[in-house]
Amino acid sequence: MLTIDGGPEPRPGGSRKSDVAERVRTVVLNTFPFAGLPPLLMDTRLVGTSLGLDSIDAIELVLALEGEFGVAIDESDLSLHDFDTLRTIALLVERNLDHGDPGG
Repeated sequence: MLTIDGGPEPRPGGSRKSDVAERVRTVVLNTFPFAGLPPLLMDTRLVGTSLGLDSIDAIELVLALEGEFGVAIDESDLSLHDFDTLRTIALLVERNLDHGDPGG
């Protein structure tokens, strides 16, 4: 079953935040296959490390996230810091999901 944002409902015992985080991780791994080389944990640094995400990668990732979550991420709301880790990317997505949620 889908939620109002078009994504799957949280699994029993799971939360929306953990589902968003896992979906973000999947999008990153699908967009940047090299990201799977070291363990990709929630706080693994993505910017300024051997993974080396840059501003062009961030744009590519925004497009992938918009497609996955059905949100429009405003470019004026972005900074490279939003892409530091999976956790900061998930927070970016959650902010945008909340903007589209009439109850949020």
